[in-house]
Amino acid sequence: MHPRRKDGEDAGVVESAARSTALTAVDLAFAEPVRARALASAAVQAAPRDPQTRSMSERALGVAALSLQQLAEGERHLRAAIGIAEEAGLEVRAAEARGSLAYLLVLTGRSAEALEAADRSLPVLTGLSRARVFMLRALVLVELGRFDAALGGF
Repeated sequence: MHPRRKDGEDAGVVESAARSTALTAVDLAFAEPVRARALASAAVQAAPRDPQTRSMSERALGVAALSLQQLAEGERHLRAAIGIAEEAGLEVRAAEARGSLAYLLVLTGRSAEALEAADRSLPVLTGLSRARVFMLRALVLVELGRFDAALGGF
């Protein structure tokens, strides 16, 4: 049984709703960065102690900043997402954020660091998350001029 909050709501229900909101923020972050920022902030307000919600929200804020060409801010948020997830033992959430960071790093000319971030993420991920990072890794390889190696990622 989940503990009740002071307002009488079940903490597990609140965390689940906050996680869902944070995940929606991640999904919208690149296409609708302003909306994603609002959703991410709302998610953290609803469940400030839940590391999964906080990590996903930081990732959404990072990708939203990236979308708005605010690369330094985006990097801070993505590194925060990774740190929160790693501290809580959330390997998949850390790997997803690291994959997003890889894309930002290639945009800032740090292709070798981007490739390392992508390579570190891949063993942990499965399904769509893995496919996204694999594609991002291919983009990094293109930036490095390694076209033959990149072909398998597209």
